Amino acid sequence: MKNLKDITVTSIAYFFVLLFIYASVSKIIDFENFQIQIAQSPLLSAYAGYVSYAVILTELVISSALLTKNYRNIGLYSSLLLMSAFTIYIYLILKFSDFVPCSCGGILEKMDWRTHLYFNLLCVLLAITAIIINEKYNIKSLSSQKSSRTNLKLLAKLFVAIFIGSTIVIALFFSSEHIIKKENNFIRRFPHHPISEDKNYDLKVNSYYFAGINNSEIILGNSTSPFLITKIDTSFNRKQLIRLKPDSTIRFRRSQIKTLDHHYFFFDGSIPVIYKGNVNDSTGVLKKISENDAYFEQLIPIDSTGFLIKSQNKEGRAMFGKINLNTFPKVQFNQYQINNDYKSVFTNDGNLIFDIPQRQVYYMPFYHSEYIHLQETHTPKNIIKTIDGTKPAESETKRLQDGSIKVSKPSVVINKTSAVYKGVLFNHSTLIGRYESKKLWHKNIVIDVYKTNPVGYWGSFYIPDLKEKKISQMLVTDQFIFVLTGNQLIRFRFAQSITDLFTQNGSSRKPLQE
Repeated sequence: MKNLKDITVTSIAYFFVLLFIYASVSKIIDFENFQIQIAQSPLLSAYAGYVSYAVILTELVISSALLTKNYRNIGLYSSLLLMSAFTIYIYLILKFSDFVPCSCGGILEKMDWRTHLYFNLLCVLLAITAIIINEKYNIKSLSSQKSSRTNLKLLAKLFVAIFIGSTIVIALFFSSEHIIKKENNFIRRFPHHPISEDKNYDLKVNSYYFAGINNSEIILGNSTSPFLITKIDTSFNRKQLIRLKPDSTIRFRRSQIKTLDHHYFFFDGSIPVIYKGNVNDSTGVLKKISENDAYFEQLIPIDSTGFLIKSQNKEGRAMFGKINLNTFPKVQFNQYQINNDYKSVFTNDGNLIFDIPQRQVYYMPFYHSEYIHLQETHTPKNIIKTIDGTKPAESETKRLQDGSIKVSKPSVVINKTSAVYKGVLFNHSTLIGRYESKKLWHKNIVIDVYKTNPVGYWGSFYIPDLKEKKISQMLVTDQFIFVLTGNQLIRFRFAQSITDLFTQNGSSRKPLQE
C-alpha cells in the first residue's frame, strides 16, 4: 500500500514537472510572442515585463523542487498555488474580458478556454490528492475524530495555498487596471476581431476627402475639383455627382466642404467666406452667409448658423473661436493658447473633429499625447492624455526674409487622423507600443479607441496597410468605419464589442481604462 501511495505521489509530481518544463521551454522559445500575449491580456497588461519572467522562473523552480524528494511536498503546495492562480486567471478572462489571448505555450494554446479551465481544475485536484497522500493521510482519516486537529491543519494549509494563488491574480488584476488607467506605460490592448473588411470602392483618384454623411449617403469633396460633390451610398451601389454653384464669383484659394443637418457648408478661411446649400438640392446652388468675418485655418459647423474655428493669434499660435451669424459681434475668440509651453508654433498643429450625434467638439494635436474636449465657450473642458505618453520634440523653425516662418526640422507626428462618433474617439497613432509585434506593425495601421464619457482608453485594432497607402481620413457610423486610403474607399464592419460602446453609459468595464 505504501508503495502504491509513493508511486501515486511520484507520478503526480512528475506530471507537474513535465507540464511546467514543457510550458516554460515553449515560452522561452517564443518569448517575444509570450510577452506580447501577456501585454494584451486585460488582467496583466501593466505587468507584462515582470510577469513574463516570473512565470517562467516559477515553473522551473517548482519543477526542481518536485524532482527533489526532500522538497517535493513544498513543490506540491507550490504547484497547487500556481495552478490555482492559473485557474482563477482563466475564470476572470472568461468572466470579464471580450478578448482572450492565450499565453500558456506549446500545444496548451490549442485548447479552448473552457477546456483549459477544466484542465486546470483537474490539476488542482491532482495536487490536492498528492499532498494528502504525501502527508500520509487518506480520505477516511480526514473524518476520523482522533486526528481532527491534524486534519484541520492540513485543510487550512490547502486552503491557504489556493487562497494565496487566487489572491495574487486578483490583486494583479485590480492593480494592473489602476496602473493602466492612471499611469499607462504604453501597452495596447487588442480585442478579438473588432472590425472586419466588408467592401471597397475604387475612386480612381486620391484627391477625395470626407465632407460628411447624410442619411445613408457618404458625401465626398475633391481637393482638385473643389466645386464637385460626389455622393456614394453606404452600400457602394449608387453614385451621384453634383456641381456646386456659389451665388457670387470669388477667387478661392483653399476651399473645403463640410455637411451638417442636410446642409452643405462651402468655405475658404483664407478669404474668408462661408456658403450654405441644401444637400437634397440637386442644382447645387450655394448662398453666401458670411464674408470677412474672421480668417481661419479650420472650421466645424455646429448648427445652421454657428461655427467653431481654429485660427492664429499675432504670434502665430493656434487659438479657437466661434462664429455665430445671429449674434453681435458675430465672432468671439478665447485667450486659450494650445500648449503654450512649446516655443515652436508648429508643435501645436492639429485637427478639429466633431461628434455630430452628441454635438461635441474635440481637438486632436498632431504632436502631443493628448486630445482636448472643447466646451461651448470654445475653451478646454477637459484635456485627456493618450496612452503613448510621448512628449514631442520641438519643431525647429526658420524666419525667412519676407517675415514668414518655415519649419526646418518638424516634430514627429503622433496622431495622424482621427474621428469621433457617439462618445467614441478613433485615433490613427503612428507609434508602436510596448510588446507589440514589429512584423504586424509594418503591415498594418493601428487605430486606438477611446471613450470620451467616461474618459478612458478602450483598446486598439489594426487596419491593413494596403500597398503602403496610408489612411488619409476616417468616417464612423453606427455599424461601419469608412477609410480613405489612396484611391480606395473601404468599409469595415464593427463587431458588437465596438457597437456596444455607442450605446453604453459608462457601466461596462470591458475593458475600459479611465
